[in-house]
Amino acid sequence: MSFRLKIDPREAASTTLISRTARELRKALNVRKAHDGMTQADVAEVLGTDKATLTKCLSGFRNITLKTLSDIAWALGGEVEINVKMSNLKKGAEIVDFAAFSGMKGNTFISSTTTEAPAAKQEAAAVQTAVLKYAR
Repeated sequence: MSFRLKIDPREAASTTLISRTARELRKALNVRKAHDGMTQADVAEVLGTDKATLTKCLSGFRNITLKTLSDIAWALGGEVEINVKMSNLKKGAEIVDFAAFSGMKGNTFISSTTTEAPAAKQEAAAVQTAVLKYAR
């Protein structure tokens, strides 16, 4: 007898994001530990919380807020960068960020063009979510 589980795609996407985010935070902690010996207890102290609470955040079983994510990254000496993967765009769709041209913030527009965009340009829109940049 075999079992088939029906997994909601929306739930699968959020679970994947939460686990990837936790994995990236743990990687950042390992980088920091290798660099200067900072431990999980040290990070918890910087944040004014206890190690058990931080452990839950790093486990991937807790849905942390963006504020908590930012705080942990800050305590590690990093920052959070969020990119959205747009794998369902039609060929020829192009992402135009008007902020790059006008100095405005947060104005992104998706247009459909008649010519096919190069694969590299389409894949540039497909990037991981919640990537940490480490401070040097």
